[in-house]
Amino acid sequence: MKMLTFLGRLYPERVFRKPRVWSNNVLRSFANIFEGEVINVSGWEDEDKEGGFYKDYFKNCSSYKISNYGETYRGNLREGDISIDLEKELNSNLESSADVVFNHTTLEHVFDIFMAVKNLAKITRDILILVVPAVQEEHGSEGFKDYWRFNIDGISKLLEKNKLEIVYFTSNHDSNTSIYHFIVASKNPKKWKGFFKDMPSKINRGEKIVKVNFLEKSLRYFINNSILDLIKKKIPNRQKIKILIFLRFIYRFINQRKEYYLNKNYCYREYFIPGENIFFGYHDLDPFSVNNEIIIACKTKQRIKSIINSDLELGYFNLNEENGKFHYVDSTSSWCWQQGCRLQWFNQSQNSIIFNTKVNNKIVSKVVDIFSKDLLKVFDRPIYSQSPNKKFFVSLDFYRLEKLRPGYGYQNSKYEIENQFAPKDDGLWLIDTKNGFSKLIINYSEIYNHKKNITMDNAYHYFNHVIWSPDSKKFFFLHLWLGKSGQRYARAFIWNNELKEYKLLIDNCLISHHAWLNNEKLLVYTDYKSEKMSYKIINLNSLSLKNIKEPLLKGDGHPFCSQMQNNIFITDTYPDKFLEQSLLFHDINKKETKIIGKFYSPPKFRYDYRCDLHPRLSSDGNFIAIDSGHKGQRALIVLEKL
Repeated sequence: MKMLTFLGRLYPERVFRKPRVWSNNVLRSFANIFEGEVINVSGWEDEDKEGGFYKDYFKNCSSYKISNYGETYRGNLREGDISIDLEKELNSNLESSADVVFNHTTLEHVFDIFMAVKNLAKITRDILILVVPAVQEEHGSEGFKDYWRFNIDGISKLLEKNKLEIVYFTSNHDSNTSIYHFIVASKNPKKWKGFFKDMPSKINRGEKIVKVNFLEKSLRYFINNSILDLIKKKIPNRQKIKILIFLRFIYRFINQRKEYYLNKNYCYREYFIPGENIFFGYHDLDPFSVNNEIIIACKTKQRIKSIINSDLELGYFNLNEENGKFHYVDSTSSWCWQQGCRLQWFNQSQNSIIFNTKVNNKIVSKVVDIFSKDLLKVFDRPIYSQSPNKKFFVSLDFYRLEKLRPGYGYQNSKYEIENQFAPKDDGLWLIDTKNGFSKLIINYSEIYNHKKNITMDNAYHYFNHVIWSPDSKKFFFLHLWLGKSGQRYARAFIWNNELKEYKLLIDNCLISHHAWLNNEKLLVYTDYKSEKMSYKIINLNSLSLKNIKEPLLKGDGHPFCSQMQNNIFITDTYPDKFLEQSLLFHDINKKETKIIGKFYSPPKFRYDYRCDLHPRLSSDGNFIAIDSGHKGQRALIVLEKL
């Protein structure tokens, strides 16, 4: 295990060096746009810790100065340096003395950060560049303490208080290293509008998948052969496990230069706040506004597994804003990691959203205007899926769903279903969104008695995964039941909303995720009429079946079909043995599958608390939204087609 010891020695240096190199690259990408006088008020040498100097980054400045604490602090006050103590009143000669003030990882060492930011704002005539740690291990020393860690909301307030507005903001996205915030603020924000349009938060930071494949294939060949050798050799299982863990560690250590890889035809932007989880929810809903300017999302500080009574904040991000600000709208305590609170657009022309929440200990659905935050409507049942024409939505019991399918419903320790196998008074409800009238259209008892088999007796029955057809005339749903032994069974039905009747579509097989390709064709991952699970296209008119045979699509995923081209869909994969999830694009007519990206999934995202990508495609097909855990917590990622 000498190699493991060697790699371990490299880790502490990586924690600090990797984010420093990242922030240097961000600065290099736009430092040359600044002219006039620049001062580095970082209280240290001007070295960038890569063998260069920050002065060389600002190629078009007229002068460049350096400040320092002085000999009593770090002993590096040299000739020509300006002595500045950010905690004391600023010398009047230094006020408005520079066009650009640069401050790199200094504020965490200054106790009075209010005075420090005030002084930095006084020095600059326009631009203030800040690099501050959001997550970093303590690294203070005698006379040089380490006091603070920062979030974007706090920094924004400090800057606003000193009449500075953020014109650019980004954070690094590496695991097992420090997390830095990189902020550019201005006293003249209108002047810089458009300058940061193509800066690192938006440009493509990925690379061609084919470039990475050589490394991946080589490592996987080595590891796979090592695993085969282990199987053949007669050594204790405990030792085999240790070696397997070590092999996977080597792969991740070499390969985690990036926590994601992206196809060159897409650019990446992330909505990520250190210490918080940002996500949308399931793969069957579209979070984008019609004009693709707004994406609705959920945010929570919740990190423990139990989420009973914890709040989930609901809001949106404006894709045209460079600072990635989360605009709060409302909150709810009725949610789960997999399906969220079923947040979805209610009426985009009126900028309204609908989501599930609790009122007087009962789960209901609320309609709220995202801009005014006005409450527009309250329905007495929770929403699951709304018809595309917005006239109806289907409701079900989320407490029962959580009991029988943990991670997909809402927790309630007082809710009991003992011996309630298939009640007559509950099931799928149809709600008229105009008048709020609700009707029980399919109850558990009748679905149990519809062509029942022996596995259904004394089993607990429930519904899940309701998806409307594009024309709003019918919806697909799963009838599931949990047998005595804990075995889960499922079959698929189609409800015809015009005839008010249901029809059994798939029986006696395994059924997983699905999506509508068009009004008459469904894409389902199932073993229906075959021995193997695979993506299959089912024609509802002819009941014919088309099997999609693609190597990259051999595993289960969460498909989302294009609204503009019904021969195209995107999907994801579960983490492979290297803990990587793939985002895939498939053209049915061309029989072609492409990798859009790969994303690392940390081991802590498992079981009911896993973070699937759950890809969603915008109506025009230009944007993809995914939930990803590659940063060590949930982040909402938006990929834009170039």
